[in-house]
Amino acid sequence: MKHFLLLFLLVSSLTALAQKEANIWYFGEYAGLDFNRGEVTVLKNGKTNTQEGTTSVADKNGNLLFYSDGITVWNKNHTPMPNGFGLTGHKSAIQSVIAVPKPGSATLYYLFTVDAIENDLSNGLRYSVLDMSLQNGLGDITATKNVLLEAPVTEKLTVVRHTNNKDFWILVHKWNSYEFSSYLLTSLGVNTKPVISKTSFYHGGEMLNAIGFLKASVDGKKLALAVRGSNRFELFNFDAKTGLLSNGIVSPEIYVNALGVEFSPDGKKLYGAVATSRQIFQFDLTASKTQIFSSGFVIGNSVDVLCGLQLAPDGRIYATRRYSNYLGVIQNPNQTGTASNFVDDGLYLGSGKYVWFSLPNFLPQYLQIQPIIESFDFTNTCEGDSTLFTIENILSNHEYVWNFGDLKSGASNLSTKLKPAHKFTNPGQYLVKLTVKAESEWYSIEKKITIYGRPLLYLGADTTLCKDEKLMLGKSIGNVSYKWQDNSTQATYEVTKSGKYWVEIINENGCSYTDTIEVKYRENSCQPIIPNIITPNGDGLNETFSIKGAPNKKWQIKIFNRWGNLVYQNPNYENEWNAGQQPDGVYYYVLHDLTSQQTLKGYVEVMK
Repeated sequence: MKHFLLLFLLVSSLTALAQKEANIWYFGEYAGLDFNRGEVTVLKNGKTNTQEGTTSVADKNGNLLFYSDGITVWNKNHTPMPNGFGLTGHKSAIQSVIAVPKPGSATLYYLFTVDAIENDLSNGLRYSVLDMSLQNGLGDITATKNVLLEAPVTEKLTVVRHTNNKDFWILVHKWNSYEFSSYLLTSLGVNTKPVISKTSFYHGGEMLNAIGFLKASVDGKKLALAVRGSNRFELFNFDAKTGLLSNGIVSPEIYVNALGVEFSPDGKKLYGAVATSRQIFQFDLTASKTQIFSSGFVIGNSVDVLCGLQLAPDGRIYATRRYSNYLGVIQNPNQTGTASNFVDDGLYLGSGKYVWFSLPNFLPQYLQIQPIIESFDFTNTCEGDSTLFTIENILSNHEYVWNFGDLKSGASNLSTKLKPAHKFTNPGQYLVKLTVKAESEWYSIEKKITIYGRPLLYLGADTTLCKDEKLMLGKSIGNVSYKWQDNSTQATYEVTKSGKYWVEIINENGCSYTDTIEVKYRENSCQPIIPNIITPNGDGLNETFSIKGAPNKKWQIKIFNRWGNLVYQNPNYENEWNAGQQPDGVYYYVLHDLTSQQTLKGYVEVMK
């Protein structure tokens, strides 16, 4: 029996909750946002004055640590760090900088920077190390500063977490090349020998082809980018274990000045921002490979030039409008088409606060709704079932612990499987708790579920009847439905011939019970043999009034003395009457068979 029930839902720390390291944004001309209070609020204390890329980092509680435009690094007090000047990013590089925590360290961050076409991309990909233990906890750039990894590369820069959930891949695209470079950052530092992925798509020639965003889905399995000069989008699979890209596809070159890309939180939609047409397109990533880009649908138009797209901790996607103090907002990016609800004047940044092309560049995993579990489902909730539990959106690299609230089941009460099955000890209510570890935080969700008892109907043991006997199976039970072997639906069933008979009964909760009986018939009628005398004298012979020859009869008996007084009765007689303390004499019996409704009368003499 399959049964689905949602009775009670308790959510702990789970409503659209992302990691808090990306909760503070500083960008553009003195603009800022704070996502720590549930609803986004505008910040007015930022010091950035840039047209394009920034990064901003908070601690796990959402407290600002530092931010940068790829040239200067400001501490949480909005003061430039002593050595936080002269990084080799560029105010016109669309993804100028990104900050990555060093694996295994609580205080070290790597700031990766790329150059802009205005500088011929000459500074390439470089990194500097920031130590938050310096300057009494305000942090500073160490002597490891502007270390060259590769040049030239385009203005594209993103990071994906390794499948080991510790290390990171830093991804760039070579200039005048078909190749991506994936650099691995581990607890030992940056591996300066990148993993190279050669694609079918060339990035070179006109300098505008170096412009356009590169983004990863929050699960790290896909990469998308825009190539402004060629008016196209590209999409790839990414293997976060090896650092390799594969299965690249490209859109038609019809998106004039394509710039922004971003994935929906559930990874099923890709959004592309096109500057010239001032439109945002939605692409269906669940479509076949050949149909993804042909599925493009305009979900929004702007009064300004649209540039960048950035997923936020609140699950929305924010869009930059060139030199505007408004951000566009895709309110429901997991929804299809216009249901995604693009609002052009979605968020006012405040007087004197402007954005150009870019919003802060983050690790996509910081923006992963943790753990994107609004609920879990379960089926098979009848007594004796193995109840199956499923999660709609399973995230990789997370730990899952189920507690079924069934202490009597012992060790089986806990499971770390993604899709566990549990057989509950008894019918009743249970509080099932799913706990998920994402990063270093635990999140939990609970549901009360009911395990329902099954109805019971026993047809009896297999039996043999005498010719012409009838057997009535079943009985009426409230609030159940019946289905017999011939599809009849009555509460009882009369047997008149040999065969196997079964019934399934189902109660109002959908729980069922089935029983089967095999009935055979003798070739001849079975007439009972009833004695007319018994001798209960203790010699072991003829001691009781025993009825023989009709094994399937269910006799009720009444015995009277010669004056008509009832001296014995039994609703289920089993040949045990021996007259007891009654004197010798003649006694009269009435036998009634409950099955066949046969009634027999006669007498028996008692001689002790």
